Amino acid sequence: MLQLKEYVREFMSCEVGDGRFASFWFDNWTDLGQLITLIGDNGPRLLRIRLDARVADATRLGSWHLPAARSDSAQELQIRLIDDIPPPNLNRGSDSFLWRHVPRFSFATWLALRNRLPTRDRLRGWGMDVPSSCLLCSNGLETHDHLFFSCPFSL
Repeated sequence: MLQLKEYVREFMSCEVGDGRFASFWFDNWTDLGQLITLIGDNGPRLLRIRLDARVADATRLGSWHLPAARSDSAQELQIRLIDDIPPPNLNRGSDSFLWRHVPRFSFATWLALRNRLPTRDRLRGWGMDVPSSCLLCSNGLETHDHLFFSCPFSL
């Protein structure tokens, strides 16, 4: 289930308020996308910001606090932060998350995140007489995990 939550982050944007909830590396709080993708797996080491850090963790005394850039992508991030993105501030309230795509896809993603899609295993659990095999590949049992993480046709 954690993998799906990380996948959903790609389809959401974050408007930073106090910066205490938004993930520095994984949430889309800049127009640069997920920073872990921009800077790479070495990003936490290069910027000395923990992988589980929140946006507020990259500030000190109301200003952005990052070490000197050691790569072009880190330099791009620092320029963007200083020029375009105000640091988190308690007066702006909590961070807010918005869907970045069509509402019907948002709803389907929300259902998937909650494990509420009407997959065949769930339909059979409700007493419906439907085949249990996956409609896409016919090889596995159609479950939430199979459709999102195992089915060769949906990956």
